[in-house]
Amino acid sequence: MRGSGSGRGQRYEVAALAKGLLVLSTLADAGKPMRLQELAAATRLPAPTVFRLLRTLQAHEYVRQLPDDGTVLGAAVMKLALALRQTDVAVAGRGPLRALAETTGETVNMGVLLGSGVLYTIRILNADFLTANIRVGSVLPAWWTSMGKMLLASLPDQEWRSRLADVDFQLAGSGPNAVRTIEDLARQLEKVRQQDWASQDEEVSRGLLSIAAPVRDESGQVIAAINLAVQTHRLRMRQLVSRLLPQLLATADEISRSLGYSRPRTEAAIAQKGVAE
Repeated sequence: MRGSGSGRGQRYEVAALAKGLLVLSTLADAGKPMRLQELAAATRLPAPTVFRLLRTLQAHEYVRQLPDDGTVLGAAVMKLALALRQTDVAVAGRGPLRALAETTGETVNMGVLLGSGVLYTIRILNADFLTANIRVGSVLPAWWTSMGKMLLASLPDQEWRSRLADVDFQLAGSGPNAVRTIEDLARQLEKVRQQDWASQDEEVSRGLLSIAAPVRDESGQVIAAINLAVQTHRLRMRQLVSRLLPQLLATADEISRSLGYSRPRTEAAIAQKGVAE
């Protein structure tokens, strides 16, 4: 690593950090636990140096020691990977979402699942839209929101139930139609899985509707959701679905394609979804 690049770049390089990064990249490339001597051989670093690096990385949760003395990447690396993926998704979504907001004249959002909540990562607000003080970085209960329900529905039953195990479904602050039991939510999520989009009808707050669609990565995993939000004095749910769901689904598929997903809905299927509900 030190042998590459200009002399000017080498002058500012921190040798210990470079060695630590080499250990992490070696573990990442291996894709399996590695013992001390294996890492030393693969990195061409002295075993005592690798030992000290591993202890430092372990103290900061960048690696994890297994009972059999093997070492794997730790939670801190996973957090960085998640942050990077979310950044990629936001970059891929910004242009299509801005176009969706301009063509529909409605508020659009992108969100990701964070524990039992949905974290807003993009928000493009209709100037006439008056609602709760939601902005990028806001976290709302996933079970109230269309994006949250879309994301929860993408998880195995046991996982989403575990995330919501301590949830108080009677929590104040929701809209009049908010789900009040986990079994009612389970029925909603099953419908979301079948139709591959989600809705909320005055569940977040009174007078607010939204519909959400999934964003998938190259493996087909749902990694984010986007939605269109409107007020009830302008559109009712049936009108929102019939008029704007096809555009929402098409935008979600456009973002998914840019992330490597190769099996988006056909235009005919998108149009049929919008008419069917």
